[in-house]
Amino acid sequence: MKRLTNILVRSLTLVVLGGMLTGCHTMVGPDDGRSKGRRDVSADREVNTPEELVHYLNFGVRAEAKTPEAKSLAELVESQTAGRLIAKGQVLKPSLADVLLELSVNQTVFDQSGEFILLDGEVDGTIKRLYDGQLLAHDRLTARGKRELGMDKAVASLGEVLVPKIDNWVDNAIKPGRIPMAASIINVKRARTIDFTPGSRLNAEYAEKFVNHVSALPGVMKCELVGEVPDERLLKFRVIYLKDFFPAGLLNKILATKNDLQLKK
Repeated sequence: MKRLTNILVRSLTLVVLGGMLTGCHTMVGPDDGRSKGRRDVSADREVNTPEELVHYLNFGVRAEAKTPEAKSLAELVESQTAGRLIAKGQVLKPSLADVLLELSVNQTVFDQSGEFILLDGEVDGTIKRLYDGQLLAHDRLTARGKRELGMDKAVASLGEVLVPKIDNWVDNAIKPGRIPMAASIINVKRARTIDFTPGSRLNAEYAEKFVNHVSALPGVMKCELVGEVPDERLLKFRVIYLKDFFPAGLLNKILATKNDLQLKK
């Protein structure tokens, strides 16, 4: 009988210990490392990742004749000035211009002998930013062509002298540091939890929120959504701004400013 009692006591002890071990396992389970990892991954999915790319300013060139006689010269000046800008790597998008080069062109006959004509030319040039119309540069340029047979050749001769003068002036006016404007593309990679159907309501709402926030920053002249890349979950924003307001960079300023855009580099 005593032996049977000892056996029962040992059995009950094992049962109690087993229950305690099971209870401990149940308490530890929810706080193990794997569960924490799952929560961190989920949190990461809520983050929108931004990237800043240096972009270019869009230029426009417009030449107008002061008199009907100067129409051919104005057309020549506009086309050749635009061609020289393109050849130097500038981007010409007249309908989307950030900076406009305006040339008011005139010509007069300095001397004429029979059909031989010698022309003088004058260009009143201005460079301004279109955001607010502020004048960035201005000059008045003059030139004299060669005596040529016929008006067409006289105009061409005058253009050969006048256009390089315009080109040199524009080069100096828009060289780095002279125009206090800059352009950037901000790519925002949307969170994986967001439905990235092109044109979706969530993307439209986020884009509007981003544009409103960035546009309100001092020194920003323009912010707009310029594209979507569904395969990469990207929203592309183009921002025109004054460089002096962003010594640490545009994106750093956006990240440092309180917002609810859920951005994280």
